[in-house]
Amino acid sequence: MKKQVIKFGGTCLGNKNKYKWIANEIKNNYVQKQIFPIIVVSAISSENKDEGTTSNLIKCLSSKDYTPYLDSIKTTHTKLIKDLNLENTNISNSFSSKFEKIEVLAISSDLLQYDNSENNNMHNILYENIVKIGEDLSAELMNTYLIHQGLDTLYLNLEDTIPQNLETPVNIYDNSITENIHSIYIRSIINKQGLVTGGYIGNWGNYGGILNILNRGYSDYTGAIISDAVKADRMIVYKESSAIFTLNPTKYEKAQLVDKMSFDELILLTNAGNEALHKSATHILKKNSIPINIRNAFKDKTEETIIDAYSDNQHIVALTDKPCHIIYIPIESMYDINTTLKKLQSNIHIDINAISYTQKELSIIISGDIKQLDIHADIRITSNKKFISIIGHYINNNIGIASKIFYTISKLDVNINNIIQTSSENCISFVVDENKSEKILETLHETFIEA
Repeated sequence: MKKQVIKFGGTCLGNKNKYKWIANEIKNNYVQKQIFPIIVVSAISSENKDEGTTSNLIKCLSSKDYTPYLDSIKTTHTKLIKDLNLENTNISNSFSSKFEKIEVLAISSDLLQYDNSENNNMHNILYENIVKIGEDLSAELMNTYLIHQGLDTLYLNLEDTIPQNLETPVNIYDNSITENIHSIYIRSIINKQGLVTGGYIGNWGNYGGILNILNRGYSDYTGAIISDAVKADRMIVYKESSAIFTLNPTKYEKAQLVDKMSFDELILLTNAGNEALHKSATHILKKNSIPINIRNAFKDKTEETIIDAYSDNQHIVALTDKPCHIIYIPIESMYDINTTLKKLQSNIHIDINAISYTQKELSIIISGDIKQLDIHADIRITSNKKFISIIGHYINNNIGIASKIFYTISKLDVNINNIIQTSSENCISFVVDENKSEKILETLHETFIEA
């Protein structure tokens, strides 16, 4: 019997029509084929993730007045209960208790603002607990709806898989946890049940919190951990946006579907700014040789990218760009270099893309929000740049490909600030002015992919 873990992102859960599509997909493509999957769902989100459940939960803790954000969470979930005709189930009472818990956590966070003692760890624990509520709300709603649609599913609270004698924060690699997940899954298969769970696993408070460690990639990570625990044949990730394309299909009409790529290419793509799957999840799935299917949802024709150990693509796989800034530090100021790197590494809103240096200065290429970054006066920052990446095993296997790439770019009258090649030699990246990026990507795509 096939063992599959399927994951739905938060934007896949935004209205009743999406739930109906998901129920039909599980019924027709899994249950009828005798596949009883583990369904991992993220917290519910609108198209704008800043207005989604997780964002509102975080604002409940970080804002002086939590009520508008809690009200938004209540409205979103109670509307779905009504739209999905679940008002006569027990879910309303369960949700009410969870809303009360959110309020308690928000008040606790407010009280901590006036406590001058060392309470960073307590804040992390509050964030851990409130994030989990968002995932639980989503999983419980999905499970209740699937049962309402005649599917036999069971809600799995991942906290139930953590042994009581295990100290928190838990080590999610602990064998006892993965063994418990596996035994629950085996029982569900015997009973011909699917499992539904949220995308949160474990309390990482003492390690800086799951948001600090993984940012918003913890549900991908949870899906990968579960895939490993049950020794899944594959993990299938449904996304509302699309599968993986050679370029962003919402911006470039000539973007082509990538049918297949390797784990390493996916990790490079994620580092370059494409959020198809969190790289921590890809590393786990790669280590355990579990293929990934990234599949579009809600479209008549299935678009799918399959990721496994090998890639036989005979061309560049994908081109990406993302906004970036360049920080220049005088090379004689070792103190400034160390201090700036520490500040950047500890800031969860900033990603370090690359570091290069000349005899006179060190250049750090970063992406993210630099508004709160406290930089020494001798350090310069240049913004309005784009970090362009060209990805694929094809690069490593073709002598002279780099010179061909930059010869093509040279015809466009473009100034290149920095050139970076990864240690894997499967990716070439460089920095250009923001207003030049679109033309460069179109030209490279036409030359190296369309041709």
